[in-house]
Amino acid sequence: AAKLQSMSGFLLSTTIILLSFYAILVSQILKTDWINSQIQTAITYGFVAGTGFVIFFYLRKYRFPLSYWGLTLKGSKRALIESILISIPMAAFVIGLKIYLINTPGNSFSGQDIFVTTTTGVKLFLYLINSFVQEFICRGFVQNNAERMLTGKYKSFIAVLTTSMLFGVVHMHLSGTTIFVTIFAGIFFGLL
Repeated sequence: AAKLQSMSGFLLSTTIILLSFYAILVSQILKTDWINSQIQTAITYGFVAGTGFVIFFYLRKYRFPLSYWGLTLKGSKRALIESILISIPMAAFVIGLKIYLINTPGNSFSGQDIFVTTTTGVKLFLYLINSFVQEFICRGFVQNNAERMLTGKYKSFIAVLTTSMLFGVVHMHLSGTTIFVTIFAGIFFGLL
């Protein structure tokens, strides 16, 4: 148990350091004139792939089953149904809110399209992979390891809150609104 807690602590600390480095790096690079969204995207995908690569080798070295990190098909049918029942109404609400904001003069959404149609299949594919890896890093590694490291009645909630805050900070370069949306969505979905 002590060895497991030690390894979990090492992985948790390493992951938090890497994610913090990424957040600082991206927020500082965005202050320069030579950065554009394509370079930012390349940095993000490269960082996520690199972090995923490190975690993959950690898994291989210590030979933990994937279920130890939250990847399992156990209960997947129920989880899929719950996620659909929750995600569809939330998506409808967000789309409705965006339509309202598009039609309301004087805000940053005024006159924009509801959906961005310039996204190519490759970009969508990379986005989906990136999203999965981000969730795997945050939920599978940070949240699970934080929960293993903590003790007490509220350890699960504190692990969810820690993970959600970290996920929000990693997205701070996008906007202040994005920080809060990712934090609250992370808390909501983390508690499911």
